[in-house]
Amino acid sequence: YYKINEVAELFGIPVSTLHYWEKEGLFHIRRNTENNYRCFTLSDVLNIWEILLYRDLDIPVQSIKELLVRDRKNLKDVYTQSSQQLELQMKALEKKMDRIKQQQKMIAMADQLEQNWIEDRVILSDPDWSYAYQDDFSMQSIQHTLEQPYDCGVMIGKDWKLVRCIMTSKEDNAEKHRKLLWTNPAVQNCEQDREENCTQNKAQSCTQNSIQSNSQIGSMEFLLKFELDQPEHNNLDMIYDKILKMGYLPGIVVARYLLVTTEQEKRIEMHRAWITLESAGR
Repeated sequence: YYKINEVAELFGIPVSTLHYWEKEGLFHIRRNTENNYRCFTLSDVLNIWEILLYRDLDIPVQSIKELLVRDRKNLKDVYTQSSQQLELQMKALEKKMDRIKQQQKMIAMADQLEQNWIEDRVILSDPDWSYAYQDDFSMQSIQHTLEQPYDCGVMIGKDWKLVRCIMTSKEDNAEKHRKLLWTNPAVQNCEQDREENCTQNKAQSCTQNSIQSNSQIGSMEFLLKFELDQPEHNNLDMIYDKILKMGYLPGIVVARYLLVTTEQEKRIEMHRAWITLESAGR
């Protein structure tokens, strides 16, 4: 026989739980006639193992009482239903895990961009999307934002006005009701080359050469930060000063959402941003 504290320790549950289950009629334990202590047999232990399985499946105690007297077929139905529910929960957990991993990736990107600034590293690169459409803040747009928050971004012109955007990697007919604000220069130049029936080799190389068009030198990558409630409070002054010291003129800023965090007790929206560098001799 096993004592109640031994059984409780075996399953990692409080003794009070076993008392409660017994009181609710989930099992009846024989007692020692000499000291009235409960005496658990191996059969009792196996029965408690079944009860714990049902509790792990979030089945209420009162429903467990009914399950304990059901036949094998009815139990099969219960397990089938529980299995289906668990599969749905697992899918939901996988989605949560994907969101966590994506957030970790965005935080790492913000950290890297911040470190580039601290170490005075200038990173020239092309934006990682092709088109920016003005956000119309419709219910459809909000739904898209909730499903794909990293498709959201902003565009800041030379007038310093911030405009919310939806970013896409291809020209999308679904976005035609929105105003097209920006096209990646690499895409723009490739489209022009294709219209001129350029050769395949030329089409492959035009992306690399496109940022050298007109007076644009390229695009500098940086971490754009602005206050959530007051976007005009941002770090663009520092970015512009750096560009001017490099001997260039700052152009248009396009940026893709990373995350919202807190700095100096203020909620700050962070974006992976690119600003075009223009020749000072324009």
